[in-house]
Amino acid sequence: MPTQPSVPNQHAIQDAREDAESDATTPAPPRPLLNLDYGHQTLRLLHHRLGLEPERSTWTPHGFRYAVNGLTVDIDATPPWTPGGLWALTARLPYAGPVDANARATLAALDSLNATFPHFTSVVARDVLMLRTHARIRPGGNLGILKHFLHRVGLMVFIATDHIKANLLEELTSTGSTPVRRIPDSELHAIAEETDPVPTLLHTFYAHMQPDLAVCPPERTPDLAHAEAYLRNEPNTTIEPHASKTGDTVTAYFAADGKVEHGTVGYLTLVRNMHFGPFGEGLFAFLWIPNRQGSGLEADLRLAQALNTAELQHDLPMQGHGAWTTTPEDGAVVYRVFYPNATLNPDLATEIAAENRTRFDWAMRHALDDAQARPDDANDADAPDTTTRISAEA
Repeated sequence: MPTQPSVPNQHAIQDAREDAESDATTPAPPRPLLNLDYGHQTLRLLHHRLGLEPERSTWTPHGFRYAVNGLTVDIDATPPWTPGGLWALTARLPYAGPVDANARATLAALDSLNATFPHFTSVVARDVLMLRTHARIRPGGNLGILKHFLHRVGLMVFIATDHIKANLLEELTSTGSTPVRRIPDSELHAIAEETDPVPTLLHTFYAHMQPDLAVCPPERTPDLAHAEAYLRNEPNTTIEPHASKTGDTVTAYFAADGKVEHGTVGYLTLVRNMHFGPFGEGLFAFLWIPNRQGSGLEADLRLAQALNTAELQHDLPMQGHGAWTTTPEDGAVVYRVFYPNATLNPDLATEIAAENRTRFDWAMRHALDDAQARPDDANDADAPDTTTRISAEA
């Protein structure tokens, strides 16, 4: 007799949400409990300014949960790791489950998803596939970062509901005997479709991201020459001549610890006016690093996912708009990120250059020290951070 298809266990989903409130174990020493209400106040200000619907929103000790297109997004604020450090604003969308995080097919499916959509990061928390994006802010800093963050969240929801391929769940199901199901919102507010046809989060995204995606006006074109000048002044950095006659590409080579030898050199490439599927043209960046500990595709897959998980486990000025994936070549991983034309500005290229110069040093240290997570640890990568929970609730 056929059995009833399995659906994601709601307790497991809630456990995954709670675990995903922090993608790190408790740091040592504990985070200082400073400015504990700043992140929460910032989220309330952002929620108010964007006019997000109260009937779609449920406030939590860490932020708020927003119901959209039959799914929910948890948007949380996490205190700095160090005194005077940066707050992390993180959006997590539970997409499907149950997922076997240790299976090779899962790693391959996540890698393909991250490569196809380098607009957010796909990770597994417990047995739930989570889509995630995050931004880092400093008290008193530029609130424009916050507005851009919510637009990225809207883009993530848009992709989750309209663009992720249908056979992804089949690929994930192939890793075990239990069917993988798309996770609906079990507590979805009843909202009359005729009175509120488009959630404000998506309406804001449509208004900001979709118009004129194919054209970037000259006044908002990223200045690659300025980014190149910045990189020339960085230590252990070498600039490659423009690869295109139009000057739409710049590449910089980085040497870890100042050593130019096998396994220590990576590079960053910025490409302007690049077409990226249904999202039009924009600025594409990828940061290539060698895998310093493993060899073979599975080692690269595990390193890429370890780096994706660890992107929230530091206090460095790096925005979480992209994802780590493998490369066609054996023994390397790459951080990919795409900025549609609607999000561009002249300083963006230099900001990306500075951010990824920092990311290179961090990733190389991480790859050398502890990025090769043991398979048995994969499901515990998003274990709760009790310090963060106490901080957010204080």
